[in-house]
Amino acid sequence: MVNASIITAATAPDSPSRQMGSTVVLALLQQDATGVTAWIGHGGDSRADLVHAAELIRITNDHSAVQALLNRNLITPEQAFTHPDTSVLTRSMGNNGQVEIEIDMVPIDPGDNLLLCPDGLWAYVAESEIRTVVSNPCQSANSARSWLGGCGCSCRC
Repeated sequence: MVNASIITAATAPDSPSRQMGSTVVLALLQQDATGVTAWIGHGGDSRADLVHAAELIRITNDHSAVQALLNRNLITPEQAFTHPDTSVLTRSMGNNGQVEIEIDMVPIDPGDNLLLCPDGLWAYVAESEIRTVVSNPCQSANSARSWLGGCGCSCRC
């Protein structure tokens, strides 16, 4: 339903939303007798990371042209930041009638945290800075959000 709404808005003649699209990342936590599992769904270049034992571990891989080049070792991570196709997505909402969402299952240990990260964060804040903030055991989610400059959207979170 969301995808169809984006397509409708993006294809309306003379619309300011012409050719828009969106990426998505979400988490569903499931607890049972064996522990907690995170089901991570994503499409595009919004990311999910696991903070485990003060380590930042990437759960998702971007659905982008540059990620495909990285996966094939055709460019380096340093070249990825300045590549001309940095913003070319291979999956997103608003491009096709069908959206393929990748789903990952991740066990969550006590003390672990998830970081759901839009490109408005990871594209502008160095991974080393993100790692420093989220691996600090004294850091609360609210103070981390403040330190990293908010959520990157137009809301007041």
